[in-house]
Amino acid sequence: MDLGNRNQMTLASLLKIYPGEEKKVSLAFLQAFGTGIFKILLQIIPVALFLQQYPASMLPYIYIGMSILSISLGFLYSYFEKRLSFFALFLVLLLTMMIPLFLLNLYAAISTSDKIIIFLLLVWAQLIEQLMDLEFWGLFNRLFTLQQAKRLFGTIGATYNLGSIAASFAVPLLTPFITVVNIFFSTSLLLLLFIVILWRINLSFPREMAGENEEVVQKSKETPQEATLSLISNIKTPYILQLFLTTFLMSALWYPIDFSFSVVIQEHYLTNEEMTNFLSRFFAIVTSVELLFRLFIFPFIIHYFGVITSASLLAVGITPIALMTLIFNLVETQSSSTIFFALILLNKSLDNSFRPSIFEPARLLMYQVLTPPIRAWVHSTTEITIKSAAALFASVAILIIEYFFSDNSLTVIIAATFVLAVTSLAVNFSIKNQYILSLVESLKMEYFPTTSKITWGKESLELIQEGLRSRNPGRMIYSLNILEAIDKDLFIEELPKALLHSSSLVKLQVLTKLSSYHLKELYPAALKLSKDTSENVKVRTAALLAVATLANGNHDKDLKPVVIELHSKTLKLRTAAIIGLLTYGEDSSLEMALKEFYELLYSPSYKKRKEAAFIMGEISLFENSDLMEILLDDPKKEVVRAAIVSIAKLPHPRYYPHLLKLLTDPHYKDTVLHGFLAIGSDLLDLLMEEFPSSTDQGKIQILYLISHMKVPNEVKSSLHVTLLAWAHTESDSVSDVLWETLTKLGYHLHKKDLVSIQQLDVDIVKESGRLTHLLRLCKRIPRDKGFSFLYQTLRRQLLGSEQRIYLILSCYYPPEMLKKVMLGAKSLNIQHQEYAMELLQTLLTQKHSTMLLSTISAIHQRQSKSVAPMTDSILMTFLLGIALDQKGYLSPTCRSAGLYEFFCRQGSCSEEILQKIEAQGDKLLIETCLWIRRKQQG
Repeated sequence: MDLGNRNQMTLASLLKIYPGEEKKVSLAFLQAFGTGIFKILLQIIPVALFLQQYPASMLPYIYIGMSILSISLGFLYSYFEKRLSFFALFLVLLLTMMIPLFLLNLYAAISTSDKIIIFLLLVWAQLIEQLMDLEFWGLFNRLFTLQQAKRLFGTIGATYNLGSIAASFAVPLLTPFITVVNIFFSTSLLLLLFIVILWRINLSFPREMAGENEEVVQKSKETPQEATLSLISNIKTPYILQLFLTTFLMSALWYPIDFSFSVVIQEHYLTNEEMTNFLSRFFAIVTSVELLFRLFIFPFIIHYFGVITSASLLAVGITPIALMTLIFNLVETQSSSTIFFALILLNKSLDNSFRPSIFEPARLLMYQVLTPPIRAWVHSTTEITIKSAAALFASVAILIIEYFFSDNSLTVIIAATFVLAVTSLAVNFSIKNQYILSLVESLKMEYFPTTSKITWGKESLELIQEGLRSRNPGRMIYSLNILEAIDKDLFIEELPKALLHSSSLVKLQVLTKLSSYHLKELYPAALKLSKDTSENVKVRTAALLAVATLANGNHDKDLKPVVIELHSKTLKLRTAAIIGLLTYGEDSSLEMALKEFYELLYSPSYKKRKEAAFIMGEISLFENSDLMEILLDDPKKEVVRAAIVSIAKLPHPRYYPHLLKLLTDPHYKDTVLHGFLAIGSDLLDLLMEEFPSSTDQGKIQILYLISHMKVPNEVKSSLHVTLLAWAHTESDSVSDVLWETLTKLGYHLHKKDLVSIQQLDVDIVKESGRLTHLLRLCKRIPRDKGFSFLYQTLRRQLLGSEQRIYLILSCYYPPEMLKKVMLGAKSLNIQHQEYAMELLQTLLTQKHSTMLLSTISAIHQRQSKSVAPMTDSILMTFLLGIALDQKGYLSPTCRSAGLYEFFCRQGSCSEEILQKIEAQGDKLLIETCLWIRRKQQG
């Protein structure tokens, strides 16, 4: 036993699994191994089936279909990502992959000769191969912290490769006993396994799945787009454009290589089994090479050849092979054909092994020299936009080649492969910014048995320090931001030197960071800048705020320069002095600052009032002040907007009614919404605290605001629970808005929420509010699945009053469902005139003439068996409802048909009814009344 434990500890230590992680890592390994099997089956079997039914020239249509679906599903994923919890999102993702795949599998097994199904099967297989990457890595990014990810993802990736290798070797062994289509059925079972794993992970690690283990990262105030614009203006943007272009070319390169490979193997392997066995062995070898390179060779390639060369190795290898392939394709001999076939296989194997193991990691390394927000934006743009565009470009290009060079299309496509590879090399080696190029090449890769680590070595830091000495402001700021990300101690040492730079942009950047790091030794330098009248006003303002922030213990002395600026003729400096003293001042200086603030607040100049609004957003002293309400009522739009922005910085419930009123004003709506969205969950907490004590109107306003917020996924679940609880207790007007808010937040009612119906112990027909609430609740039940459950629940609650059950159902269900209820429910037996009237009057609200006539017919069929026939008074009321009150709902033809239907069923109509109907002046109704009179007269 001890020996076994020692061996287990040794294995865990080798794989870098720490105590307490065993269950989590075991599930990760199971998912990774299964994903490897899943993806290799997607790469082998659908391709083999397709090439048996279609010529390889049809493959571009597959690529186009896949890329269009990929873009569409990308938009849908982004939409649902904001509205569903992480578990629900990935469950929907797996079900979206599994259900169509299972149905296509089933149909393909029944009819293997159906070409359309095989075509759709390959399109869907190509698509879910990409979606599986999203699910696989997305799940583990949520499950593991950043430190765990760096330690374990290499091992998890290797497990994934082992699964692919195992599946590749297993398929040829299974084909003699099981058909290819039946083997592919296992993909649906694997997706079912992934759903079970997801459920188990969600059950065992709810905090991780809710995102509670994510590290708190200080977010930049600027958006990635703004950061990108800053990057574009400050550093050599051709580097980013080159990254995009390289990715585009290398992604496009995959398609002619895959197309050529498919054309050649289609000529050599004639049956499904032969092609499947060949592809299995081929991918087994390729995946083994990929695993070998990923674990043992890539770190050394990076070390000896550098990042740029490593990123170019794939194109370097493909270029001569494509050229040789082109030559041997033009030479028509038996030996040249064999060599041509071998070169095509070599090209494909090189692409499949080098791309994931060398090119992709090297490309990600090239992102490391970008600042974090830029890096995230570049990566997402590449994965979502660039690669999809490359797929469309390559597919359309192949189709054009097939159209214009039908006889020699393969030769032209191989030539295009050569051109793409050479162009990619040219772009990769054309980086002209030597500073960034040197930084990229200085990155080091530390090698471990199961993973690797990127480090900034001594050479990198020397290059960054060289950039800090540059006279170029863009390079200087870029170097400063990079240094802050990788070495904060050295960054703090460099700040005083950076403050001496001649550029105002650099000084602003440094002064902004001084307050964050509170470097008191820079007080003299900041003071000197604040007094320098030749300096930019923005720099002087930032320097003055830094002086107030860095003031030492002797406040009277250190804040004196700030007090002097209270009387500055420059409004921005005056504002900065007020903010500095209100934040750090004491006694007399604080009193002077308040005096100056009030002077701005009540100034006849709207520019000064606007500055007062700005000051209030910076000082917590004004967080709950009635002064803000003065600014919100200001006649100048600029002042009101400044006040809204300040409230967004320091939100307080007392201002919400004012802001909600401003939401209805087109001049302020965008400002209000933008400000509240920036607040996020802090505002949400305040709103939820304020809700119970608010008036009904206040509650409605709060809910309206919540419905416009981007609620974080991790708090949606608790928010739904709270809103649901309130929906069952609030007044009808508030409850209606609550349900609308839940709908906008992406909430979907479940049958469990109908428990509240069973708790009603009052007559819901007499209590109109309860009836409204019940109908509101019913409206969110799935129409196809919720009917029988709702019927049984209502029947128990209403003590078998089935007529009233159908009356309630008719208020919700669409006409087709209501018709089914009226004609198909055997238990319906309307015997009481008041029930009939209630139901008919309810039907009038449906505004569907065909439905109304069908219901009339159904009622009369049952009425003929009833003891109490429908009287003239009821008939008159109903007909007047059609002819008078609901005239706009039904056409004259339909009203005439309704009248005729009643006459035929009842056998008579009173003269009083006919005269009232004729009084409407409808020609068709008048003619119908005359016909009825003639019939009644014999």
